[in-house]
Amino acid sequence: MENPADGALGVFTTREAAERFAATDPFVLDGLVEAWEITGCREALL
Repeated sequence: MENPADGALGVFTTREAAERFAATDPFVLDGLVEAWEITGCREALL
């Protein structure tokens, strides 16, 4: 692949949901995702 994706963003309603997703994600389990992190954010209505 000439320009492989090197990042992604997932939006979850809780930290626990994000942790569950990462713990069962096949790309993580198969080692295709080298690193990931969960960070918080603030909602904004623009």
